[in-house]
Amino acid sequence: MPAPGIDWAVLAEDIVYRRARGVRTCLSGLDELVPGAAATVGSENAATRLFWDPWLVQDRALSRSSLDRAASVLRARIDLCAATLAGCFERPALELSGGLDSSIVAAALAGHRGLSTVHCISPGPEGDERDYARAVAAAFDLPIDEHLLAIEGFDPMAVSEPCLPRPGRPGVLGSAHRVVQRHCRALGADAVFNGAGGDSVFCSLNTPAPVADRFRACGPGLGFLRSLGDLSDRHNVSIWTTARMTFRSIRRTFDPDRGAATLFIASEARPERRDLHPWLAAAPPRALLGHSLHIEAIAFILGYIDGQGRSATVPTISPLLSRPVLEACLSLPAWRWIEGGRDRAVARFAYRHRLPARVVERRSKGGVDHYVTGVFERNRAAVRDALLGGLLAQAGLIDRRALEAALATGHSSHAHRLLELADAEAWARAWTRTAAASPTAQDDAPP
Repeated sequence: MPAPGIDWAVLAEDIVYRRARGVRTCLSGLDELVPGAAATVGSENAATRLFWDPWLVQDRALSRSSLDRAASVLRARIDLCAATLAGCFERPALELSGGLDSSIVAAALAGHRGLSTVHCISPGPEGDERDYARAVAAAFDLPIDEHLLAIEGFDPMAVSEPCLPRPGRPGVLGSAHRVVQRHCRALGADAVFNGAGGDSVFCSLNTPAPVADRFRACGPGLGFLRSLGDLSDRHNVSIWTTARMTFRSIRRTFDPDRGAATLFIASEARPERRDLHPWLAAAPPRALLGHSLHIEAIAFILGYIDGQGRSATVPTISPLLSRPVLEACLSLPAWRWIEGGRDRAVARFAYRHRLPARVVERRSKGGVDHYVTGVFERNRAAVRDALLGGLLAQAGLIDRRALEAALATGHSSHAHRLLELADAEAWARAWTRTAAASPTAQDDAPP
């Protein structure tokens, strides 16, 4: 079987629309069977269908239950899924960031005798979450292994998983991956757990969509007014600003093509529409906006996790993405997740007595901007040469004029975007080498 070549049009689409990828991969003629789908393969073709449809997930009793009941069900499912998965391993390690999501997983795994934790410190004040991580580790008497991420040693053209059918995890996160690998080798850890997907699963939306959902589902009653106040508290803005933004959202429908990241992409290479993920293609005509965004976020994070490629070295497990947890979360209307003026409200309420109060109540989130900027500045010349003289440019995907102008300024405001493009370039080069080494390789050179 010949090695498939690169589909440059799909690669451009993958770069522009990173929210929830469809079934087409960046390799010609190769489609993906997404989670929840099944394929019937015949002699000449294959037919796919959804056997698990997120739009049909609805526990009506749970959706109408009190906050206390909803939190109790969610906590029980997270605890059960995490403990069951961890029971398959003798010495699991947990990536403990100090954020709410990984802290919840720590609480769910705390009964495992072989559990260890590893914490990565990103340079810069926004990346130092040691106090939160230490508080969680101390609460459950867990050992914590702390490491400062190194800015040095990054190669923008190195690809950890060149055989993936799309560009995988951000290369800039390779330092964190290596830290976790060293931790596992040192302690003999046989699996890595994390809190990945928490923002998506717990419906952390930075839009008025949850309140708009309540208006459309329940009308302009007291419940709607309470949710309006919750949203106002959540974003620390006036009730009038919140109401104005909400009523605009009430008239909006879900737009899968919004948010196209076209910066530095040549106009002629930009896709008109994206290949819809089957979950989004199955959306009912009058789907609520907040619920649609919730499903889109879950589809996105599942694709992102698959692109990590980390299980090639040690099993990497994200218990918050377990099906029973997903189904509990999808059964709750979007407005429940901002109850009390906090994001991920049901999850916070569920673990309020098991986690340190400073973790449950924190409003800030850690960041890696300082780290990413530092990595980019040390590799600015290499990124410039790779992008202006690489395969993406040859394929006509890069807006060379805009890219040259941005790199000439000496600023780092586009560091994240430029490193993202470098990841795509590195993947294209790696796959081109892989395909060229195949004795029956197809021609995947840029047109």
